[in-house]
Amino acid sequence: MTKLKNAPVVYVLGVLRFPELIDPRPFAAALQARLSDLYPRQEEFTAPHFQVNIDHDGVNFTHNEITTWQLASQDGSWALMVNAGHIALHTNRYVDRGDFVDRFVACVLAADIKYVHGIGLRYVDLIVPKSGERLEEYLAEGFLPADIERAGLSVQEGVYAAGYATDMGMLRVQALRRPPTVLPLELNSEATQRGEWAPKRPDGDFAVLDVDHGAAFDAPLDMEGFDVRERMLELHGPIRSVFDALVTDHALKVWNGED
Repeated sequence: MTKLKNAPVVYVLGVLRFPELIDPRPFAAALQARLSDLYPRQEEFTAPHFQVNIDHDGVNFTHNEITTWQLASQDGSWALMVNAGHIALHTNRYVDRGDFVDRFVACVLAADIKYVHGIGLRYVDLIVPKSGERLEEYLAEGFLPADIERAGLSVQEGVYAAGYATDMGMLRVQALRRPPTVLPLELNSEATQRGEWAPKRPDGDFAVLDVDHGAAFDAPLDMEGFDVRERMLELHGPIRSVFDALVTDHALKVWNGED
């Protein structure tokens, strides 16, 4: 698996879901104390959460506020988020899979979680062609929203999206051409906005490749026999395979400084 010198990745998120805590504040406080050397910048924010409930009374919406604690590195480029049922590590300064997995595992071990409901990994790449080149030279044909040449129409914005079953869970692929924001809207949250992580939207033609791979467990698994590192590497493999399949040889040469 070749590491690119100038990989187009702009955001990576790893998340582990556990049985929801009645009072997450002591859990968050203990985690803050254990990781204060690595993530000294602490902040708390609350966001609205909507849930659909189906019961004998019918289909009803409930609305409540979810409190999340974020612990950030001194330079603000890495941050750990924790709430009543999730622990997540995200960054806009991705180095490589080994570095990310090591950091994620360290955070999970520090949290001392007993059971796990699910685990996931998400990569966002910003693909901008070099001056004088076309976006089609960077992405495989069929996965990029295209012009309708016979009707004389040029695409202004479009999305290719599909879900795929894997041996581990579900993998989702989105190729967004000229979206309104570089980070998908659900990632353009208070957590990323505070750190000004979202890249500036390019003026010309560009695409965002958004791939996530996750596994959910019907019954919670005991963390005693759950190898977080192995699971994260298993999630990463298909994500990288999708990336290699969707980008062209020319794109790889550009990002490796060969063209």
